[in-house]
Order: sequence, then structure tokens, then C-alpha cells
Amino acid sequence: MTTAHEAMQIAAYEAETAVQAAKAAREAAKRLAPVDGRDPASPIYRDLASHEQSAIARLNPRRNRWPELGKFDEQVSRIEDTRRRLADEREYLAEQLQAAEGNDRQALADWHLEGGSRPTPTVPALAARVEEIDAEAEAAALAIDSVLDGKTAYVAKHRRRLTADAEQATTAALTDYLGLLTQVEQARADLIDLRAATVWAALYPSASLTSTPPTHALAGGRQKIQARHLPGLKSELPATGVFALLRDDAEHNATVATVDQAAEIQGVTRAALTQREAVWGGSSKDRDHERTEKQAALEAYKREWGHYPAEYPAP
Repeated sequence: MTTAHEAMQIAAYEAETAVQAAKAAREAAKRLAPVDGRDPASPIYRDLASHEQSAIARLNPRRNRWPELGKFDEQVSRIEDTRRRLADEREYLAEQLQAAEGNDRQALADWHLEGGSRPTPTVPALAARVEEIDAEAEAAALAIDSVLDGKTAYVAKHRRRLTADAEQATTAALTDYLGLLTQVEQARADLIDLRAATVWAALYPSASLTSTPPTHALAGGRQKIQARHLPGLKSELPATGVFALLRDDAEHNATVATVDQAAEIQGVTRAALTQREAVWGGSSKDRDHERTEKQAALEAYKREWGHYPAEYPAP
């Protein structure tokens, strides 16, 4: 038979056990408490600054020509899969811990009423697993940083080769594009000539053959058709001008970059590249800028009319 003293000792032990379980539950819940949908205390949910820092290192060209770079990305993707699995498990544990403190207290109360084997608290084990997940997630994050550092170092070491390879491929693509435009332009001319032959065969020797339909403009200059694809267009689109525009578009896309990117590649400031630095009137820099603008205007005139203005000799 249990003495009063022994009963008091048991009660004290149970009270201490309940206090420790409640403390563990509160600490685990505190670690799991979401803030705006994320837990800043957990390495699974990296803070925004960390995301921004790694985002640049994760950038890739839209068309990656270098399999060796793909290996870095594959490694990052594999580790990210592990982190997602850990995040799912941690989310599940968060739900379990929310109910664990109450469940442990109720199980202890039932034991007092019904006897039997003393129930084992579930909160400590859940909290311990949360700590394991956090440690593993932090290690995974460090591993990703290491892979991205390796990628950055690889590109820095091989930058000249990678750039030369991409430039060579760009030049080849430009040549192919311009060649296709020439083929399309010739195919359009062939189509027009063959249609004319069809009309001739159907009507010869009719006097109506002395007139020709409008083919110099796209879709015969019919605004209803043109407006279907280019809303707001009020004038005809001459075919020769459109093909010239497409060629200019090809040249543009073969050299295009943002102002900041172009300035960084050339090793100059944005202001110097855009000619917006303050210069003294009449200075050599001012005269160079004026010559550049005049040459650009002459080239625009030639693209429009096929020759330079009569008052200006060809450069």
C-alpha cells in the first residue's frame, strides 16, 4: 500500500514531468511559429536576403550550351529536393506538436485514473526530430551555397572561352537568320510571279492583263488585314521595308544588352555609355558625340532611301 509520503513523491514527479513536457512543447512551438507564412528561425525557410544573394548565382542563359554548367544545376536541384522533403516533414511535425502537449497531459491523466504502464511523453521526441531536421536543412543550405560558389568560380576561370563560344554561335545564328530572310523574300517574289503567270494563262490575250494588282505592300496594303495583326496601323507596310526591318531586328538582337550590361562589358560607366556625362562645349568629347549623332542620322536616311543625302558624300 502506498504511503502518504510515497504518494506525495509520485505526485511531485508527475508534476515535474508535466512541467518539462509543457516547456518542451512551448519551445518547439516557438521554433515552429510561422511569421507571414515563414519561420525565420528555421533554416528551411531562408530569409529574403539569402534568397536574393543566391538568386544571382542561380541565373543561367535561356539556352545553356555548356553541359558542365548543367552539372552544377543538377546538383543544386538534387539538394533542393531534399530540402523540400525536410520542409514537408517539418510542417507535419508542427501540426503534431500543436496537439502533443494536450495529448500528453490527457494521457497522464488517464493513467492516473486507469493505471497500467506510465505513458511516455511524445513532445520531447517530436521536438528532438525538429532539431534534427533544422540541422540537416542548414547543412543542405550550406551545401547549395558551396555548389553555387563552385559554379561562380568555374565561370570566372573559363569566362573567355565561354564568351568566345557564345559569340561564335551568335554570329552563326545571325548568318542563318539573315539567310532565311533572303529566302523568304525570294519566296515571296516567286509566289507573286507564279500567281501572275496563273492570271496570264487564264486571261490571255485580255486587255486586263495590262494592269497589275498591288503587291509591293504586305497583304496588298489592305488595312483590315494589317490591323488584325498590328492594331492602330494606319499606313501600308511596304514589303521591302518590312524585310529591311527584320534584318535590322536580326542585327539588333545579335548585339542587344541592357545599358547596365553593356557598360559593365565595356568597362565604362552608364553615363559614359549613354553620352550623358557633363562635357565642355567644344571639347573633343563633345565633338565626338556630335559626329556620332550625325553619322547615326545619315545611316537612318540611307536605310530609308537606299542612299545618302546628295549634299553628304558617302562615309
